[in-house]
Amino acid sequence: MNEIICSLLGLYLLLVLLRVVLSWIPLNPQGTAATVAGFVYYLTDPVLLPLRRIMPPLRMGGMGLDLAPLVIFFAISILRRAICA
Repeated sequence: MNEIICSLLGLYLLLVLLRVVLSWIPLNPQGTAATVAGFVYYLTDPVLLPLRRIMPPLRMGGMGLDLAPLVIFFAISILRRAICA
């Protein structure tokens, strides 16, 4: 059972990382990449959106730095170490 949980946490960790990368890439709305991005956003939004309400993006000049994926990344990493070790 631990192996399944560890695998799912690892997969979700990769999805969060993929979401960060996809947020930096301009996508064609009709392209396949946009469909993949929509699916990744659909899977990661339930965890990221509540955290963003608590911790809004940091304003840095004319841009905002979203720390929610970083917090989720560290939280899942700690959880994986606790469960999978």
